[in-house]
Amino acid sequence: MRVRYVFGESWPDEDLSRHPPVRPGHRIGSRYRGRRPRKLPPDQASAPGALYHGGARPTEHSDAPRLFRSGFRRTWKCDNHDRTRDVLSCSERIPFQHRIQGAECRRDVCIQRKLHDHGCVEHNVPRHLDGRGGSGPCERWGHVPRHRRRQASAFGGTIHPLPLHDQHDLGRRSKLVDLTSPIVPIPANGSPSRTHPKPYEYPSRRSRRPRPTAVTSRDNFEFAHAHRREVAWMSQNTNTLPVHPAILEAIRQSADEQEFNLYPRKDGIAGLADAIRQDLRLEGHDLLLTNGGIEGEYIATRAMLGPGNQVLSTDPSFLPIHDQVAMAGARAVEVDIYRKPYLLTPEYANEAITPQTRMLLLIDPNNPLGSGYSRDQVRGLTEVARDHDLWIVDDVTYRDFNPDHVLATAFYPEKTLVSYSFSKGPGLAGMRIGAILAPSEGPRYDHGPYGIVMQSLRKMDTNVLGVNVLAQRAALAALRTKKEWLPEVRRACARNQEIIRAAVKKVDGSSLPVYPSKANMFVIDLSEAGVDPERAEERLLLDHLVHTRAGSYLSKKHGAEFLRVSFTVSEADCQRFAQAFPIVMESLAK
Repeated sequence: MRVRYVFGESWPDEDLSRHPPVRPGHRIGSRYRGRRPRKLPPDQASAPGALYHGGARPTEHSDAPRLFRSGFRRTWKCDNHDRTRDVLSCSERIPFQHRIQGAECRRDVCIQRKLHDHGCVEHNVPRHLDGRGGSGPCERWGHVPRHRRRQASAFGGTIHPLPLHDQHDLGRRSKLVDLTSPIVPIPANGSPSRTHPKPYEYPSRRSRRPRPTAVTSRDNFEFAHAHRREVAWMSQNTNTLPVHPAILEAIRQSADEQEFNLYPRKDGIAGLADAIRQDLRLEGHDLLLTNGGIEGEYIATRAMLGPGNQVLSTDPSFLPIHDQVAMAGARAVEVDIYRKPYLLTPEYANEAITPQTRMLLLIDPNNPLGSGYSRDQVRGLTEVARDHDLWIVDDVTYRDFNPDHVLATAFYPEKTLVSYSFSKGPGLAGMRIGAILAPSEGPRYDHGPYGIVMQSLRKMDTNVLGVNVLAQRAALAALRTKKEWLPEVRRACARNQEIIRAAVKKVDGSSLPVYPSKANMFVIDLSEAGVDPERAEERLLLDHLVHTRAGSYLSKKHGAEFLRVSFTVSEADCQRFAQAFPIVMESLAK
């Protein structure tokens, strides 16, 4: 007869079934604090408390399943499969939800993931172990309030959420946001699951019924970041293609030399400013390094605008810049360009200009439409700006994707500010580095090298200690190797555009207003299909791990009509979107 060591006592095998350490129906709660304290073997003393539950079993100590609240690893094994996984349970005594999905394991894999916030685990449990019966595939269970705590059976197979320590009292705590929606991989046959995951539910303090909460775009981004390595990131026009080795080496070398110990030079590391000027062919312009291109635009709007001023822009557009305009007390006049030719034409601009207009915002290529301006169109807009004495902010964030791009400085250099970014082309969005360039004409300080325009801009620069030095090293390496990585990035964009176009053609009512795109994103119009882009974004992410962006982030007038999809991703990620998009559209159109 074998003897098992459980809770500091010896339990014969045959006694485990008659006297289990946690009996069926045993309730866990603060009212039982006076009972015999739980003890663990000496080698597991760091684990303050253990809990039996059904559905999965440890491969050592006992056939009765246990989950220890400890920081050391335990090996668990799904009852349906032979594959074992190491699982790290929560290491802090804080309330969290131990969720078990009542779904059949897909692709013969027992999915066991560590929860994002607290490090606890999540199991996919075969349906025959789910004693609830009514659970559908991938059903999610919310927290159980104190007055509705469920009973758990150690051997009966009934699985319920349970508090993992006696002092867990959810009713008195603020609601805990769940950042880990169930993950449903696309089956090999490409067909969707029969039941979609339910919205996250949490209990009300005043009601015993859980109430659903809608998933917002912000919630989607939190989920996507929690599963960053698994998600096809097609939402922010970022570049997740392989980074050039020289860029990575520059970052490593800077870190190895610990350059980050010191504040960087305000004017940047040697050679970076000149490399940016050479890339734009603006050798005579003043330059200020910024934390991404958008910081340069913030500085420009604060320096050039005042209360009552207006900025001529478009809808759709990158609306955070309009928010920056409002910070200066000005107002963005949004010209509707969600119509052919999907650009701000000189005629549209002339109609929208008023005596209060002080600036024209030119995003070329356009975000989110992907439309690019020809040389004649840029010349026409600069002529309008000159006629009305306007400043032009030329946002060239997506310039690398358009071989035919023309700067506004070619026709109107005296009042054009250029916003430059490293986020998209070389894939350095997380590094947060860019620049704002200004004409160098005008009087200069006796002790400084800058013209009058840059003097005005630098007065609004709050970043007095410089830009991230690792980002500067990466940016300089990206410019020095641009001829090596840019052709491959453009080839990947062309290939992925074709893949997305073929997927859109399969869905009745969806279309691409602009094709081919001059940037690294598309707008997919869903208005004729009658599908809400917010719902499409949610289902693509939660069901298929494909992250896109609903149009409400980019347009006040037409945000409910389109979905933005970027394609500087691997071909495999793009194919995932191509498989998932028709499935999601079909399910939402019903």
